[in-house]
Amino acid sequence: MAQRVAEQGPVNGSLMKVLLINPPNSPFTAKELLIEPIDVLTVASYVKMLGADVTLHDMDHLADRGELLASSLREIEPDIVVIPFDYHIPLYTTDAADALVEVLFIVRQHCQKIVLGGRPAQTFPAKFLIDESIVIIKGEMELALKELIALKDWDATSISTVKGVIFKQNGAITRSEERKELIDLNALPIPDRSLVEINDYIDVHSILSSRGCVEKCSFCPVHGFWGRWRKRNPELVVDEIQYLVKNFAATKVLFLDDHATADKRRMQQICEEILRRKISVTLGCLGTATSVDKKTLDLMFQAGFRWIHFGAESGSDRILALLQKRLTVAKLSEGVTLAKEAGLRVRTSWIMDPPDITPEELEQTLNLITQTDSHEVRIHFLAMRACAPLASSFNGMPGAELPPQYLHSDSPRVESSAISSIRLKSEVDKAILRLRQSGYLLISKPDDWGLLSESSLRDRKTKFISLCPGKYGVGWEI
Repeated sequence: MAQRVAEQGPVNGSLMKVLLINPPNSPFTAKELLIEPIDVLTVASYVKMLGADVTLHDMDHLADRGELLASSLREIEPDIVVIPFDYHIPLYTTDAADALVEVLFIVRQHCQKIVLGGRPAQTFPAKFLIDESIVIIKGEMELALKELIALKDWDATSISTVKGVIFKQNGAITRSEERKELIDLNALPIPDRSLVEINDYIDVHSILSSRGCVEKCSFCPVHGFWGRWRKRNPELVVDEIQYLVKNFAATKVLFLDDHATADKRRMQQICEEILRRKISVTLGCLGTATSVDKKTLDLMFQAGFRWIHFGAESGSDRILALLQKRLTVAKLSEGVTLAKEAGLRVRTSWIMDPPDITPEELEQTLNLITQTDSHEVRIHFLAMRACAPLASSFNGMPGAELPPQYLHSDSPRVESSAISSIRLKSEVDKAILRLRQSGYLLISKPDDWGLLSESSLRDRKTKFISLCPGKYGVGWEI
């Protein structure tokens, strides 16, 4: 059931020039952490499959504040520019949103057809609809993008015929009819990595084998953006892994799905197909402790999986219920234990300042971090992210002016009625010190990854606690 990489052909009898932009993160993503922009590559490859002449400009990789982009726009003279922003890879802050507005002003000087997608744009369109040249796609981009590309006229009358878009008409924000149809994920091509300089990214390739999530956690934007969980066929998933190994000598591949283990039988089928084809590659994935069992984890190890991430969040069952996680402390502990027994490195992530947390519940969380003893510990303070129900309760009504958005805060941003931010931060700092004394390395900022020795990065026994984005691939070696 082979899946092809995107191949060019005519769109409506002509070769349209389309520029995809991966906008800059703010601050720019450290080179030690920079992964290929798989979400932008996915959209770009779909547009290429439609027959367009596609170019991808990765501003984050180039640390481009606009000068290089302006040069590319003059050289390419694109018919349309497409910008996915916080589409799948969630690395952005309010500063990054402001930087995107600056990008839009640059683009409109060279192109009058601009398509924007992603969570902040659809939630706060007033921030980004700087004029009538811009159209925002709600949710999944492909089907609406196909129709927008085919439009002969870029005016309100024509744009309004495309379902699921937001645009300006006579200065007012207008929404077209909602789009209910979703694309068949099996119809998507393998993302064409030749659209970027693949060696400029870290040695962990990423794939997206599903969209959405079966969970509805209140702090997470995934369900609100993608809706129900949908999957690609196991054979096509393995086709892409095999393609990466054959064409790019991939040794590490990460399932960057928000919930790769949602369907245990499907994950087993993927593993069985990898083993049947005798593909040698090291794998990692994001999953949940509620959706794994011994049989699945053992099979994953046989197929090459060496790393899994669990969103743990809290050591309090009350807090877990308030966060709408279908998880208990007992189930989390069981999942971590089973994964380690199967031979996988385990990363757990924890929210230190959920609303209304008590001092006792904070202590329970910090104790559980020690007890689970995962190889990698990611300490979070509550993130405010567009499309997340919890963020909406703090941010006000959707569509209003963009409130502060942050993903990687180094301190509490929401004051609890039961524990002060100062005390909370102090208790977290004490717990971090205890972990360091027990052998964990502390990663406070992205540049710290560059200070680790090669042997530490390769050692499967290396343990670290991170206060910033984690580095994929540490200790994955077979």
